Amino acid sequence: MNPAIDIHNNYSLPFGQGPMMRMFEKSVDLQCIIGLDGCFKLVNPAFLKHMGGFQSDWENKQWINFIHPEDVTTTIDAERNLINGEDHISFDNRILFSPYKYTWIHWDAYVFSEIDRIYIGRDIEQEKEAEINYKVYKKIIDSSFEGVIIAESKTDKSMPDIIYSNDAFAKIIGYSKEELIGRQPNIMAGAETNLNDLIGIGECLQKEEPGIFELINYKKNGDKFWSHFSLTPIFDEHHTCTHWVSSTKDISEEKRQKNSLIESENKFRNLVQNSSVGIYILMRNKFLFVNHAFAAIMGYSTVEIYAMQQDSLVHPDDKERVNKKIEERLAGREQEEHYEMRIISRIGEIRTLEIHGSRTIHNGEPAIIGTAIDITERNISKEKILQFSRAIEQSEASIVITNLEGTIEYVNPAFCRISGYSKEEAIGQNPRILKTSHTESGTHEKLWNYLSDGVSWKGIFCNQKKNGELYWEQAVISPVINEQGIKTNYVAVKEDITHRIQLEKEKEKLIEELSISLNELKQFSYITSHNLRAPLTNLLGIIDLLDTSTIQDETTLGLIAGFKRSTIKLNDTLQDLIKSLLLKDNQGMEFSRTNFADIFDKIKLNLGHIIRTHKTIIETNFGHAPEGMFIPAFMESIFQNMITNSIKYAQPGMPAKIEIITEKMGNKILLSFTDNGLGMDLDKVRDKLFGLYQKFHKNDDSKGIGLYLVKSHVHAMKGEIEVFSEPNKGTKFLMTFEQ
Repeated sequence: MNPAIDIHNNYSLPFGQGPMMRMFEKSVDLQCIIGLDGCFKLVNPAFLKHMGGFQSDWENKQWINFIHPEDVTTTIDAERNLINGEDHISFDNRILFSPYKYTWIHWDAYVFSEIDRIYIGRDIEQEKEAEINYKVYKKIIDSSFEGVIIAESKTDKSMPDIIYSNDAFAKIIGYSKEELIGRQPNIMAGAETNLNDLIGIGECLQKEEPGIFELINYKKNGDKFWSHFSLTPIFDEHHTCTHWVSSTKDISEEKRQKNSLIESENKFRNLVQNSSVGIYILMRNKFLFVNHAFAAIMGYSTVEIYAMQQDSLVHPDDKERVNKKIEERLAGREQEEHYEMRIISRIGEIRTLEIHGSRTIHNGEPAIIGTAIDITERNISKEKILQFSRAIEQSEASIVITNLEGTIEYVNPAFCRISGYSKEEAIGQNPRILKTSHTESGTHEKLWNYLSDGVSWKGIFCNQKKNGELYWEQAVISPVINEQGIKTNYVAVKEDITHRIQLEKEKEKLIEELSISLNELKQFSYITSHNLRAPLTNLLGIIDLLDTSTIQDETTLGLIAGFKRSTIKLNDTLQDLIKSLLLKDNQGMEFSRTNFADIFDKIKLNLGHIIRTHKTIIETNFGHAPEGMFIPAFMESIFQNMITNSIKYAQPGMPAKIEIITEKMGNKILLSFTDNGLGMDLDKVRDKLFGLYQKFHKNDDSKGIGLYLVKSHVHAMKGEIEVFSEPNKGTKFLMTFEQ
């Protein structure tokens, strides 16, 4: 007789001493009977094997004393529901199985009599640990500064199809993550992508070897960028390449988590028939009993399974191995067996089962009683965790995982490479070994305030390497929260931005030096214009007073005429310089509401004589945009220069016709000047059109400063200017101003 029952022969089991009792003894599930007083009455061998001790160690002990303090309330609430009339309850808690260690158990409990309840448990410690690991990996990938994709390998070793992309990758290349799924990584290639690099990537795929590349890629909008691109194959247990992991970083200057951890956790409804775990009794290759869960796994009804041979459900490649295990247990050479097997369901789907089987006696003959759990999805989850862990190991971002006290539990190779600390030196330390006084005051306090509130923090540290060298890092530090809403870890993903900080400092220094040089040049211009003005004024006065009527010598008259022309030209140049300086000094002039019709009327009055002399025709239409916020003096200068230029460069024998129009487009005002003049060949003059002293026709009175002033005025009023022109077909100037 089983000793576990023999020592309790005074205890009357609600299910007697028949097959159900043998199932209680032989079950690999943790089973126990608890009275209304909350004490253990009986535990099965599987319970003792897993939790330790003897029947006497558990008998008549209050089971609540073995429960983790944080799970006591959950356990009491569940028991209360059972006592208050529910036939079945399910819940998870942690139970003490050694003096200092708890383990997670999933319980299904049932009422078997007025005074007894039976609890069936399953150790879910690995599932809980997998859940934490997955959340850590997910947090790291989601926070990564690098673009990460996972692609599914093809049997012909051609370019794989993308099955996952994080946010950073989608942001880098401008596609949405949904657009990327099913596409191939070569969508980033373009005209300037190095062909040798593409060949190298193809060789990596053919040889199933990792590779690292730096090449020109293209975003969705066509923008080029340099990317640091790594490619890593992922192999299964048969050394078959199933996936590729790639990380991409935009080095010319972040995921949606596609896959979630899929857990396979069957919820028990009752001890046998309604259990969420498949339960079966097998004898002579025939099933004597299967529950609904087992039938559902196979895809058949229970009646159909009873009519089938056991090995007809097993995958052909596993049949010999499974039959041998069954024979060894029936012969008594193996009492218990735990293994995995594949089955082919009714619809032809291959699924993997975890089998727990034990030898028993049924009606005097050996039989096997066992449980079957579908672990297909769990294996997929393990493979995904492997993919994420490989991606983290390959990442160029520094990744640190700490416990809630801040003690380092994990660092990736990038951390070791950047900080100079080995993994052994870093683990067990606090990240403050990197801390320096150069980090902005209050940064660490703000960081811990964020983490205490369960919120991710992003910022910049100035840290110190092992050799004392300073370096700058941009970091995202996040708490890891488990399914119960409890913080378990902190994850830091950090990027070395030392080079960027140095460039910014150099840029600031350069701007400062340029500002000083600009002020010196400006001062020089003021001094030059001031010192030249008085002598030029004197020279012009002398020329006006000089009487050449008494001079007979032709040579002397020629010299005086040349002197006069040179002096006048020098004076014009000085006046242009003064205008340019005044323009620069007036950049701070205030904007005010300006009416276009008023501006035109004023300029038309000023230019009335020249307009009438040249019989110029001017048409205006300010109805769509009559006014705007401008600098009135600048707008007057624009109108005057545009009109005089059109008159000056009219076609010979043809009066100038000028059309001035304003329009409104959103928050912008468009101002255009169109004429029928000589026009220009823009292919030849476009680059120097608005330069100072640039001339494009042979007019004697042209000085080449008007368009320079126009463009300067337009830019000062937050505008842009475009030119459309053809020789002998006229010119259109289009100005666009932000309002």
